[in-house]
Amino acid sequence: MGIKILSIYPTVTATRIAVFDEENEIKRVELRHDPCELLDAASEGQYGIRRTAVEKLFGRWISGTDSIEAVIGCALLPSGMSSGVYVLDGEFSRMMRITRVEGRVINHGALLASFIARETGARAFAMVPFESDEMDIIARISGVPGLRFGRLTHTLQIKNALRLAARDLNKPPNELSCLIGYLGHNFSFCSHSDGRIKDHSNTFERGPFSMARCGSLPSSEVIRMAYSGMWSKTDLMERAYYSGGLLSYTGNDGMGFNAVISRMEEGDAYSSLLIRAMAYQIASEMASQAVVLKGRVDAIVFSGACAENRIFAEMLREKVSWISDTILTYSGEDELAMISGGALRALRHEEETCSCGSYRQNEPREVIYSERA
Repeated sequence: MGIKILSIYPTVTATRIAVFDEENEIKRVELRHDPCELLDAASEGQYGIRRTAVEKLFGRWISGTDSIEAVIGCALLPSGMSSGVYVLDGEFSRMMRITRVEGRVINHGALLASFIARETGARAFAMVPFESDEMDIIARISGVPGLRFGRLTHTLQIKNALRLAARDLNKPPNELSCLIGYLGHNFSFCSHSDGRIKDHSNTFERGPFSMARCGSLPSSEVIRMAYSGMWSKTDLMERAYYSGGLLSYTGNDGMGFNAVISRMEEGDAYSSLLIRAMAYQIASEMASQAVVLKGRVDAIVFSGACAENRIFAEMLREKVSWISDTILTYSGEDELAMISGGALRALRHEEETCSCGSYRQNEPREVIYSERA
């Protein structure tokens, strides 16, 4: 028997839990919660609902797994924190409290991991998977003081894809210069070298449109829309972040990415236009990220469900192969396995755990972001 790790990942309406024996999954469960009950509860109440469901699960199979060595959940910390695995200790909990991010749903993963660790006597870890801060300062300047780039990215999926590429290319991850694109329901892109993300974009704020998010928009037209009297703030946010992108062009009828590809293959000109536009924007973004690496690109790495579509993958390959002829594609949707892998690397001492002392509150870039800069 190897090292047993329990990983936990909350979503808006569920709590996902799995136990791994090193890299091998032993069991998995998804605890579904009543959406209305969660919606009516404050953050603390939502945590209580999830904790009660986890306690009931104990009687079925967690309590019988007394050899669990580590429990890991996800957490969001403020801009200034590096992505990676943290020891879930008092300092980490304090950082969550003082930065007021404990109310985010994803943070229930770290809170539940701490609870389960106490019940099982296991070590507790937290993975910071999204709002990491590794970008070069020059990449953050937007053109308007007080606004900056670099708030969100799919760091968990990007770092996982990097490790898989390093394994297949037989090089340490910190020695690779890669362009990485995560193409799931939403997209993120980055240039990665010297062990960190140099620059990145995502469909929350800039870059290609994805399934439901708009990516970059013409700012003057957005301002006109906002003051036209036809759109409320809620309407605009909904269109940009939840019902924009490919879904907005296909009528928001729930059509999946592969269905649009199928229509294109059947000769539908409109579907073909949308897919070609998406591929065009992705290739343009990868080329832009290549500038950050001064064209020295060891590999282009894609992950996520859209990248796994054979037809779309070939369209991308045709557009970006001039940057690098090494193009790798990996799955990128199993968060439980990814965060469990982080705990395993920490226990094996293959990867150093991060420290809350890396919070860079006093860097001079804050001046750049002020309205008076």
